[in-house]
Amino acid sequence: MKRFRSLNKKLLGLVACLLFVVAPLRAYGDIGFREHYERALDYYRHERYEAAIVEFEDAYAVRKLPRLLLNIGRAHHHLGRAAQALHFYEAFLTAESEPPADIKAEVDGYMADAREQIRAA
Repeated sequence: MKRFRSLNKKLLGLVACLLFVVAPLRAYGDIGFREHYERALDYYRHERYEAAIVEFEDAYAVRKLPRLLLNIGRAHHHLGRAAQALHFYEAFLTAESEPPADIKAEVDGYMADAREQIRAA
């Protein structure tokens, strides 16, 4: 049951991040961006986080959407790279000066988790 809750929490976090990013995509018609972003999502869904990071970074190079930094951070976090994840979470909060309260709370939780992992290492 605990494992199910953990999986549910991870899925909810992913859905929140994805919804936070997908809505603004309609405003951008850049095909290169969409291709990178869609590939990144596919890799992320299939837990191919290294490949997802590359595609999210390529998408970010085309469109500087701060939300992509959050996705990159999550992928690093899943790979057990707490320090890198923390760097991208902080970059997200710097770039997105006023994120919605629910996203800010979620990122704060990710950051606390990353800091705890760094302390434990």
